[in-house]
Amino acid sequence: MNMRFLEYLFFKYYYFQVKVGNAVIAEYTAIIFISMVVEFIYLDILSTFFFFFSSSKNYSEPGIQSVIILFVLSFVLLYFLLVHKHKYVRILGKNEARWKGKKNIGAVLFAVLPFVVFFAELYIKMLMNQGRI
Repeated sequence: MNMRFLEYLFFKYYYFQVKVGNAVIAEYTAIIFISMVVEFIYLDILSTFFFFFSSSKNYSEPGIQSVIILFVLSFVLLYFLLVHKHKYVRILGKNEARWKGKKNIGAVLFAVLPFVVFFAELYIKMLMNQGRI
């Protein structure tokens, strides 16, 4: 993931948290949200592999431990990239003129597309199980 895009996501989610009244913990909730979306992208990739590729039947599905480990690792990585030693203050200050008041389409798509893909995969798999595809 490009660092500028990551900073853009952090910026947008940070100010969203400020708007809804979580200004005290906005930097942490922003990286938690990004970590959750990254987690869902990981689950999309796994479900695609296990749903649609016949060679995946030879492999066992990863357990909940791998999901939790990925979430924790992504949170820690994002913390050190964006929050540690108040880096987020520099990110917010540097990009405020550029991104404040602009459309949020990139941040919204980043959050919504993994869910749409996941439910599309479930629907296609349901059609495959019913013999329609």
